[in-house]
Amino acid sequence: MTYVASLTIFAALAVSAPQPARGDDATPDDTVQLATPTPASNGVEYIPVGRDSGRFAQVRVEWDRGHVYLTKVAVRFGDGRVQNVAMDRWLDEAHPQAVFDVAGATWIETVIVTTDRDAHGSYSVFATRRRPGELAHAGT
Repeated sequence: MTYVASLTIFAALAVSAPQPARGDDATPDDTVQLATPTPASNGVEYIPVGRDSGRFAQVRVEWDRGHVYLTKVAVRFGDGRVQNVAMDRWLDEAHPQAVFDVAGATWIETVIVTTDRDAHGSYSVFATRRRPGELAHAGT
């Protein structure tokens, strides 16, 4: 295989691989989309975030279409701790989002979203950046 062909294949693979959230994805209000519309039928979705994405104050799971039964969301932090948030709610047009405060003061490694596999809909995941000097809420 030639050098150019190898480079082309490598570039194609790099573009198609899932990438952690980056700072350049942030909106003016410091909200970053962590996952594009994801089918609820996947059941459990592991969303890589990573150290380079910064620190977040809130995570929001947002309805995209259909009906989504959101069971729980777990946040795995860079220091190994896990924040489990029981949701047990439907996301639909009337109830389009579930939001919770992130309790860790360190970076997020992974957000794990668990949905009912029998629900026929999709959702997206967003996070709001922690502003410099903002403290984490330990009780949430």
